[in-house]
Amino acid sequence: HRNYPEAIKAYKQAIRIDPNNLQILRDMSVLQIQMRDLSGFRETRLKILTLRPNNKVHWLSYALAVHVCGDPEGALGVLDNYMNTLGESSEEFKRGFESSELALYKNKVLSETTSSQDGGNYFDELLGVKKAL
Repeated sequence: HRNYPEAIKAYKQAIRIDPNNLQILRDMSVLQIQMRDLSGFRETRLKILTLRPNNKVHWLSYALAVHVCGDPEGALGVLDNYMNTLGESSEEFKRGFESSELALYKNKVLSETTSSQDGGNYFDELLGVKKAL
């Protein structure tokens, strides 16, 4: 048997000793999402992003954490903030697998917001579609 509550306690104790240990924080976030501790997952992913804001994975993981906590508008804000950190020559602005995956995820989140029409507008913008007035 796996004793996940005890494992969480051990991770929290380790973080008290070494609060900026990225490996412990990542491992704890995996355990938190597995245990469906969504608010803990969100908090841990924010701490990781704060420690290493130059890593794409940390931005996207935090956006996902915000999203699974039921805040699609907040997740969009995180995605937009991430995009604002990038230079114009970034891979995310070029056509390719990773940029398309990010665009699809953003569109999915947009579809869950109160203003789901923005999702269609965003998708059209990605495809370079001009709407006739």
